[in-house]
Order: sequence, then structure tokens, then C-alpha cells
Amino acid sequence: SRLVNRTDNVLHPQDVPFTGTLRIRDGRKLFSHAYVECLAMLGACGPQRLEPGCTYESYGLIGLTDADGRAAWLCGVTRTDDHFYRFTVSLDGDDVLVTPLCAREGIALLPGGTVCLSDLVMESGAGLSALLSAHARHMAADMGCSVHGGIKTGWCSWYHYYSTETESDILRCASELAASGLFTSRSVILLDDGWNLPDNDHPCVW
Repeated sequence: SRLVNRTDNVLHPQDVPFTGTLRIRDGRKLFSHAYVECLAMLGACGPQRLEPGCTYESYGLIGLTDADGRAAWLCGVTRTDDHFYRFTVSLDGDDVLVTPLCAREGIALLPGGTVCLSDLVMESGAGLSALLSAHARHMAADMGCSVHGGIKTGWCSWYHYYSTETESDILRCASELAASGLFTSRSVILLDDGWNLPDNDHPCVW
């Protein structure tokens, strides 16, 4: 898909739909990469039962299964290095409605400008885990990423500090983790929130 500004004005698009709403029959559980409004944030990991009247969101992809997990569907983009992509999901009787969007977030599109969106993939199979693994390999190939074996270990600031961390907190934790022997050469420290500001006048944590 391409987004083209054929006007003489600078446009600031927000959510750009790829296509119409997709309908999937018999989807009953959702695998989501996002906060789910019907659930507590930390309770939204893994497949969750879809509830009538709720709207769900996921970033980059969504996975669905039937009630028993024997049939699965995946809808996702193959590139996440160019734009922010979001999927909204809801129930309509026996159908799951999926709307893929490119969240442009008001980024300027100049007159005559063209934006190419990621490919959109729909797949089905017997198991969601296999679909997710195959999609990860597809994304890595499309974005030119190298895939390494093994599992990365790491620490994320969010789950202890919830955006209140200071520079000295991070340096202290990094030193303690390095001394613990838990980290390897492929370990990471993720600074998740706290470094960014909601507005220009907000006091900086750092």
C-alpha cells in the first residue's frame, strides 16, 4: 500500500487504514502485543479470551485461535522499522473483526510525497506458536536482520521503577548485574520509560 499526498497542502495523517476490516470466523482467543482494556496490564500476556463488547489493540501483529487452540490465524506486517502499525480487534457475533492501521502520528506528508507501507500478511494453520515463529523469520528476512541462536538475557527498568528511575539507579543496577554473573556477552539492559518526556516543559528524570 502507498499513501500519496496529491494536494498542495502539507498533511498530518493520523491512523491510515490498509484496507477494509477483515473478518475471521471462529476466532475465540487473541494473542496481543498491547495493553488490553478489559484486563490488567500484566494480565494480558499470552492468548486471552475475546469478550463481546470489548475492543482490543495489538502492535505489529495479532494472533487468533479457536476455543481449543487447534486452529490459528495470524495477521501482521513484515516491517516495523519504518512506521508504527496497530491492529484493532473486536467481536461481531461469530466473527472477529480485525482492522490494520498505520499510525502516522501526525508526521508531516509534503505535497507530492509518497509513503510506502509494510506488506500485510494473513496466515492460518494448526498452531499459533508455529505461525508466530514463521512470521518472526519472515520479518527478519524483510528487514535484513540476522537471526542468532540462543536466548538473550536482560533486565528492564520498567518492572521495578515504573518510569521513576534516575541515572544513578541505572548505573547501580548495571554494576550489580555485571557482578552477579547472571549476564553474558549477549545480555541487554532496557531503559523502558523515564528517559522520555510527555512534553517539552516536563521536568526531566535524568
